Amino acid sequence: MVDIHTHVLFRFDDGPKTLDESLALLEKTAASGVTDVVSTSHYYSAHMSAEEFTERRTKRLAELREAVETRKIPVRLYHGAEVYIDKLILNLKSLNDLCFEGTNSILLEIPHTATDLNEVLHLIDRILSYYNVQPVIAHVERYEFFFKKMKNLRYLHDMGCVIQADTRCFLEGFCDKLFAFKALKEGYIDVIASDCHDTVKRPPDLAQAYAAIRKKAGEEAIAHLQENARLLLSPSVH
Repeated sequence: MVDIHTHVLFRFDDGPKTLDESLALLEKTAASGVTDVVSTSHYYSAHMSAEEFTERRTKRLAELREAVETRKIPVRLYHGAEVYIDKLILNLKSLNDLCFEGTNSILLEIPHTATDLNEVLHLIDRILSYYNVQPVIAHVERYEFFFKKMKNLRYLHDMGCVIQADTRCFLEGFCDKLFAFKALKEGYIDVIASDCHDTVKRPPDLAQAYAAIRKKAGEEAIAHLQENARLLLSPSVH
């Protein structure tokens, strides 16, 4: 399994606070059957330059990779970022260093306070126009303009975006599960990811979500989601 949205880097954002916490998170991830993990720490262009972000990320990821090898945890780590969408993003010369390692797939986070879908779509369209990237829109279940009107997700597909849902919406909450399984059935959900931050409150539960999906939607749905996750790490498809 491939997990394309995680917060596993220690002392970086709201994920693990220590190296040991990062390792515990990755051990639990590996034990569930996940083999490939994209580290997508939050990136806010208003708070930090892309250069500073990538420099800090490279150093921290090198430490984590060394510790993973020492502990013999059977996961491959890829760099990435969860990029907050705002107008300042358009000032960057390139988004390449914020993409999933070796690809042009980039995880984009719509602001939680966003209420105007047209404004959001316009920003995404400008990102697509300015940069050679494949947008992956994170945890779409969180936004009212999608949650209350699922058909709005088609605008993202029409633009060429990949739609990601968090695993928790398939596992917790009646309304969340209702939305998630219906969106999956309607073909709006392309990939799922754990968005894990720790081992307890926001754990790496990709395997549990796949099990729930298998029970309700069958093996074909699982194969589709897993293939899409793998393709996002394959430079040959972009």
